[in-house]
Amino acid sequence: MYVNQQYIDSYQLSEKVEIKSNRVNISDAYENLEIANGTVDETTGAVIPADLDGTAVVSTNQTSGRLYNYTGQTISAYTSSPSLTDPDDCTGGYIYELEISNRWVDENAGFCAYNRQGWVIKSADYASDGKLSYSYDLLYALGSFVYNDGIVPSESTTTTCSKLTMVSTTIGYGLNSVTNPAPAEEYQGMSWSDLLDSDSAVKYYWTQEFFQEYGLLHLVNLFL
Repeated sequence: MYVNQQYIDSYQLSEKVEIKSNRVNISDAYENLEIANGTVDETTGAVIPADLDGTAVVSTNQTSGRLYNYTGQTISAYTSSPSLTDPDDCTGGYIYELEISNRWVDENAGFCAYNRQGWVIKSADYASDGKLSYSYDLLYALGSFVYNDGIVPSESTTTTCSKLTMVSTTIGYGLNSVTNPAPAEEYQGMSWSDLLDSDSAVKYYWTQEFFQEYGLLHLVNLFL
């Protein structure tokens, strides 16, 4: 971009990532949540989806046996709306976003997974406990195989990951050892290709490597 013949910077313009037939063409798990919390028209018997705007959001932990505390970041902690009724099926189409670990707590539907990695369900304004539990277990397993030779471990693991440190007035990265609880039993022993569409995942990875994309990344349409 040039302003008054002066070069300012380079920008990439793109459409917003969203679930639609001509965008990311997958089922929308959020619509199932609206239907599950809707009302039934007494005349027609049709379900009227609920307007979830203004739903209360709380921070909680999944199970006390799967917690790991580090500067206020707790593995298996999440923000959700427990007052919402879970759909019969909590799977479906989601768009997840990697988020800086100390920022996911500001979202209505986010959680802290493997190695304190923050995640947000970008395709949902709100999420029930069941939907957050399903998403957490899936993304936790995803994070675990990245650090364990492509296989989801069946026990707790200890890894070294970065942490922010402050030296005088300079912020830098240091190293910190993190003990991660065992992933959910249903995912233990799975390989990365059991959780991801291998063709899409490989193309996505090499695209990021080639263009050196270091920003927050969306994992879209990779999950089976």
